[in-house]
Amino acid sequence: MPERKEVQHVRDVTETLKEITSIVKENYLNSVELWISLWEENLKVINSQLENWLNMQQSYLNSLKEVYNKVQKDISTLTDPKVVFEEIERLLALQKDYIDSLRRISNRYTKETFNLANRNTERFFSLFDECINLLRV
Repeated sequence: MPERKEVQHVRDVTETLKEITSIVKENYLNSVELWISLWEENLKVINSQLENWLNMQQSYLNSLKEVYNKVQKDISTLTDPKVVFEEIERLLALQKDYIDSLRRISNRYTKETFNLANRNTERFFSLFDECINLLRV
């Protein structure tokens, strides 16, 4: 008896390719989400450190004012500290505004990066699915 050869249909291959690509797509999106979540956790730590820094600066300024006011009561020749403290407060406010701007930019960058990765992944895999569909008989 002659040997019978198995014929594999193209349709079987396309279904297998689709399953593999869906697994690859899912793993890619999961890795992007992991990267973004790590980025966000790092941002939370940095933001916490910045808040502590700003609070420390404000506390230092308050302590400086307190000491200066006590010294000023004892020594009447000292000049009016209001101008100096207003400039320091203005500098601290400017620094806080700068940090807040960086936070907003960083948050927007993170969201846009994640959205871009998702859109690119969807486009790539839809094109790949179209190529697979062309293989069907």
